[in-house]
Formats: sequence, structure tokens, C-alpha cells
Amino acid sequence: MNINEKDKYYTPSIDEFHVGFEYEAMVGLAGWVKKISSVDDSATYPCNLQYRITDKMVRVKVLDQEDIQNCGWVRSSSKAVRFDLPKWVNGDIPMLYLNGGCKVHIRDYYDEETLFNGTIRNISELKQAMKMLGLTK
Repeated sequence: MNINEKDKYYTPSIDEFHVGFEYEAMVGLAGWVKKISSVDDSATYPCNLQYRITDKMVRVKVLDQEDIQNCGWVRSSSKAVRFDLPKWVNGDIPMLYLNGGCKVHIRDYYDEETLFNGTIRNISELKQAMKMLGLTK
């Protein structure tokens, strides 16, 4: 694995797994295969899954611009004046800023109220945050 690929993925802990969690698993000759955790996975918890995590046969993609766009955010042509960071919009009001290292700031454009400011490591966490903030359709 080269440096870029190593930085693009991390090995999750077992407590990150939940129904809907997106990850990749090493599957024989097929290599890395995208998976979404489901209720059926409960049969594999915790033994098989913990074994696969320990042996680094499971990985999660670190949140990036592609993931943000896949969640319905559209890249704005301007940078945020206050944060000098690339920004995305989702609908008319919210704006999202990604400040390297998975630091995410979501705020209301009009009243500048911070809706979320913290670490979001992967697309599953972004989807959860959006759901809690009422930003999903």
C-alpha cells in the first residue's frame, strides 16, 4: 500500500460498526470489496469481525470530497471568507467546510449559527450527523 492509499483508509474499531456502516473487506482474489453492515452481520459479531479487524482485512475510507458530494452536497465556486476553506452547500441554507484531518464545520448560511463542529472520519458518520441535524431528505 503506498502512502496515498494508506492515508485514504483506516482500520476501524469494532464499536464503529452499526447497521448501514460502510466499509471494505478483503475477499480472497477479489481484493477489497465494498460492504454495508446489515442486521444479518450480527451473526459474525464479534468473533469473525474482530478477527478480520485485527488482521487488517477490514478498512474504512477516510471522509473526502467524493463522499461529501455523494451525500448531496454541491461544491461552491467560492471559498468561505471566514474560514478560507472549500465549502459545499446542501439546499439553500447549510454550508459544510472540510478542514483536513476530517474536521468538519456545518453552519447555517443566513444566521451563521454553527450546527456541527467536530470530527467526522467517514461517510457513515457524515450520514449520521446529517440525519441528526435534519439535513437528509
